Amino acid sequence: MLFVLNIGFTIAGFTQESPRSLAGFAIGQWKDIPIKILGKPYLSDTTEIGTPLEAFKHPIGEGWIIAFEYSNETNSKIKSIQLSGMHGDGNAVFLNLHFGMNKNDILKALGKPSDIIDIGEYGQKWIYEQSFFSLDISREGRLWCIKIFEPNYEGLTNQGVPIPSFYQLVSTINTGSNEEIAHLISASLLIKKDNKQFVFSEPWNVELNDDLSGIFKLMKDNFKYVSVKDSIDSKKYKQNFLPQTYGPSKYKMLYKQNNNWMEILWAYELNRYRVVAININ
Repeated sequence: MLFVLNIGFTIAGFTQESPRSLAGFAIGQWKDIPIKILGKPYLSDTTEIGTPLEAFKHPIGEGWIIAFEYSNETNSKIKSIQLSGMHGDGNAVFLNLHFGMNKNDILKALGKPSDIIDIGEYGQKWIYEQSFFSLDISREGRLWCIKIFEPNYEGLTNQGVPIPSFYQLVSTINTGSNEEIAHLISASLLIKKDNKQFVFSEPWNVELNDDLSGIFKLMKDNFKYVSVKDSIDSKKYKQNFLPQTYGPSKYKMLYKQNNNWMEILWAYELNRYRVVAININ
């Protein structure tokens, strides 16, 4: 499909925000989206640690492969995305890199990886652990594979990462672009309203460009009358941390609107807090 052929992504300042999208898809999106867009996988398997794995031939051209690992939850989500092309060229862009790029230029752009693993005939795997991605470099010293992955949050803390303010959330939803709003929300965002559930159901780049699932419009429609002044009124606004058994705490904001409470749930995700659920009564 044409709308996933645009696999170029340039993310400035990757040390501040870890990349979560690659080849039109994002970490956290639902498992059914790759099959919906790419058709039947040519490989379905499990990894060494038992997580489901699917690989597809990417329509960008011959020799391009995209693979996804999924969580083991009942409603399984994408937890890693890997794009490879042994004979790829500069068509695929990531963090100002491109496939076929020389390893010396990669070092200049990103600095040294946190770890380097020998992968035999395929060259080396460079791991940038703190930013949750890895690069495969061929024996000839050229970039041929990129993988982004969700970390294991067990044992992690939020490391002092601030939760965006209620004012920032409301003003961004009301005046920001889809991409600006997306910085504050998870790709797995679940909105409940009138006993219905709404999620992102299309590729991530399509959602950002065209809002095909209507999530951005839904948020704007329901936040345009929210008053940030009410956040100083304890009868209309509440907030509290929700400690988790494993990993960083979650955080809930409660806003009273028309005698009903709107619940906004934040979770730590890829080096920052993002909204993972909104319940609009």
